[in-house]
Formats: sequence, structure tokens, C-alpha cells
Amino acid sequence: MTTFICTQCRYRFDSESEKIPKKCPYCGRMNCVKKEKSAEDLVKEVSSMLDGG
Repeated sequence: MTTFICTQCRYRFDSESEKIPKKCPYCGRMNCVKKEKSAEDLVKEVSSMLDGG
């Protein structure tokens, strides 16, 4: 299951599909939905920045 978030209204929702929806199911705006990063994803991102910097 993947969690997505709308960058306009901040609505969070889960989907079984990995494909990013084009439209927010709550506010209906187009092209504003992104995959929400998990805590593990954020830790990996920061670690790679520190190792590479």
C-alpha cells in the first residue's frame, strides 16, 4: 500500500497502486498529488546527503 498526499489541500490517502493519481480525490485539483515519504525514506535521504557531502 502506498500513501499519497495532495500538495494543495494536504489530504492524505492510501492506494494499492504505485501509480501517482493525476487528480486529488478530495479537492479535485489536477497534478498536485505526490507520493508521501516514509520516515525510513527520509532517514536514507539525509544519510546519503551526509555521506556525499
